[in-house]
Amino acid sequence: MPATASESWLGATREQMNNAFNQAPSMQEVAARMGFNEMPQWAKNTSFTLHSKAWEQAREMVKVKVMAEYGPEVIDMVNALSECTNKISEELKLSEANFGITMALPLVAMQHNQLDRPDVEGLLMDSYVLDQAAHWIKFAAAAYGTTDIKAYDKASVHVAMGEDPNVTVLMALLPAKGVNLPGHFVAVDRAQKAVILGVRGTTTLSDALTDAVGEATTVPECPGLLAHKAMLASARAVLEKTKPTILKALEENRGFSLLVTGHSLGAGTAILCTLLLSEMPLPPKPRLRCYAFAPPPVVGPVEHRSLKQAEIHSFINRADVVPRASLANVFSLGQECMAVDGLDLDFFSRFNLMRRDAAPENEAEKQAKQTIVAKVKECQDARKGKPHQSFPPLFVAGQVYWIEWLGQAGSVQDDDTESARAPRIHRVSPYEFQSLLLRGGTNALKDHLCDGYKEGIEGYRVHMQDSSASPEHRKGELKLDYVDLLIADCPPEQVPSAWPFLEEALRENRCRFLGVSNFDLLGPKVSVEVFRQFLAATKTPPAVMAMEVHPLNTNEEMCECCRSMGIQVLAYSPLGAPHKVESFMKVLTKSDARDMRPLVKVAELPLLQTLARRHEVSPAQVALRWNLQRGHSVVPKSWNPSHICENVQLFNFNLTTEEMAGITKLHKGVRAERFFQASFSTASKALPRMTRDGFDECQKILNKIRGPNGAVAPGHVPHLDGPVPLPADVAQRGGHDSGEKVDWEKLGFHRPVEEEPGFWRRMGLATGKGMDGKGKGKGRFPELKEGLPVGGKGVPRPAMVGYR
Repeated sequence: MPATASESWLGATREQMNNAFNQAPSMQEVAARMGFNEMPQWAKNTSFTLHSKAWEQAREMVKVKVMAEYGPEVIDMVNALSECTNKISEELKLSEANFGITMALPLVAMQHNQLDRPDVEGLLMDSYVLDQAAHWIKFAAAAYGTTDIKAYDKASVHVAMGEDPNVTVLMALLPAKGVNLPGHFVAVDRAQKAVILGVRGTTTLSDALTDAVGEATTVPECPGLLAHKAMLASARAVLEKTKPTILKALEENRGFSLLVTGHSLGAGTAILCTLLLSEMPLPPKPRLRCYAFAPPPVVGPVEHRSLKQAEIHSFINRADVVPRASLANVFSLGQECMAVDGLDLDFFSRFNLMRRDAAPENEAEKQAKQTIVAKVKECQDARKGKPHQSFPPLFVAGQVYWIEWLGQAGSVQDDDTESARAPRIHRVSPYEFQSLLLRGGTNALKDHLCDGYKEGIEGYRVHMQDSSASPEHRKGELKLDYVDLLIADCPPEQVPSAWPFLEEALRENRCRFLGVSNFDLLGPKVSVEVFRQFLAATKTPPAVMAMEVHPLNTNEEMCECCRSMGIQVLAYSPLGAPHKVESFMKVLTKSDARDMRPLVKVAELPLLQTLARRHEVSPAQVALRWNLQRGHSVVPKSWNPSHICENVQLFNFNLTTEEMAGITKLHKGVRAERFFQASFSTASKALPRMTRDGFDECQKILNKIRGPNGAVAPGHVPHLDGPVPLPADVAQRGGHDSGEKVDWEKLGFHRPVEEEPGFWRRMGLATGKGMDGKGKGKGRFPELKEGLPVGGKGVPRPAMVGYR
């Protein structure tokens, strides 16, 4: 084409393009034709549409990636979590907040940090439950496996539990992916005779999603029971995987129990596994138990039949946040935050309170803090007994135990002192954990770790073993958490070591007064000196001294010492414990016992009987009144209803000064416990220790030479040196004379000894062989039948009987 023609064509084309451009509608006209009055609005909508398409494409890509890695169920879990958060946001009206939840949380924490510890029902005193908890928590921790071993789950679990030779791991699955299927294992513990199902706690992102989807759902197997939705699905999946192995293990180990355990997510899943198994028992129907450590709230209501029937033990450590992290509790916390957000406080007031927390600087800040605390308390009171319909409450299941660490007030701050690491385990109600508390700082997470539970349980177990006679132990046996008086009822030399335990109970306001006992056992002068040394070495003196005080054992020196120091005397055995004294009488012959009772039994003292007739009361009432008028407290014991009534009717008469002095002079140092112990002595005539006068009077009775029927023989009877041997044939027959009557006079005896109930008992004691000739010569002896030995070959030669 020539140059002139080319230039002409280009010029014509340029002119056509300019004309077309000039005639084309503007962007505003195009937008108007498309329904947009303004161009910016049209551009914004167009950009939003393009962005939405890109967002949808991105979501699809993430969805495909997540489904490929975690399984298709994860999408349902995410959607469920999104629904929960949206529901909470709508119910709380978060969009209407003035300053936002983030600003309100630190202010709500000020009230939470002032709350007292949970109301406890008493210390855990069941040593069996404590020992079992210390054992099974090792299995709960082993469900996490060990990081040293990869891809071999059975070996990982076995090493994690210390390679116990009594334990065999049958199967283990510790997946790194997959929702609604926490790690788990099945093992057999031959020492405990149990098959164990252990469930792993939160480890993966999938486990965290399972924790978070806390919506309550019904349990078809247990009508009326609500459960944590995601954990219920996890429990079903775990049982489906493990049931064949469990059935086989129970079949091979007949009589073994089935124990389910876990920590955190594993604890919640273990509880639900236990409930499902209790409603659908396995064919062998083994004993089913569950030990859950740091369990989340997974079931409700607490009063449901299935929860009451199942054997579930749940342990919660101090400020652990997980046992309080239910959806209902999260919503309640949100209500508290929104209430604080709505208070008439400006930004700077809120910010200053957040900085200073427990130490406001001026009166305005103090008033603002009081307003916040009162508002949060108002919210807490309003929701008590009125659960929100959209968020029904879930609870920790079974018998709940709370681990407290002494020295940490309110269980909020860590304390490096030694006392801070002294754990105590209390029984508590599940209702005590129906609020998500913003307290404890990092402790709320640290207390959740499995090692903290191990330390708390094992530490309390050691404490209980070291102090089985401690105040906590005794109060646990009484099923009380508080007593008015704690007495160290132990030998005097052990009181100093036992005293710190009692002082600890006094400091914790678990008792009102402290007391000691038995110092009088050391003797009149020594007891006072030792007692004074004890008082000089202790910070907290006792308020009470318990000792045996009655007319035959007045304990004058010790009583005077207590009076001078303002210590109350508590008189136990104020009637001389007649049943213990009578046990010694049964060892004696009938005649000796008859003559000795008026000397050593309080109620049979002639003076007391005379005074009883004079005041128209019983001798026992006279003895009790004597103690009361000396300023002593008395604790008489009786199973007889009439005697019990009689023991309190002591205020309608008084003993005169002369009568009181006369009773006090009856003292013989008669201690009932000594007579009781002497009844088992190997010596035929071993009188217990007492005053010289009392001993001589009793010894005279035993030295009497008697004739037939126990009467004192008239005239002089020649004294024989030493005991007289019993004929061999009589000894071999054990005293059962089936033939001719033995001529006891020829043997030097002056009474029919075989008729005396104490005779055969003393004869067995003298030989050290017991009543049937087979005993070891120590301890108690077989019962007598009608005063004679129950049977056997009798006492082997030579049988020696003390001369009477």
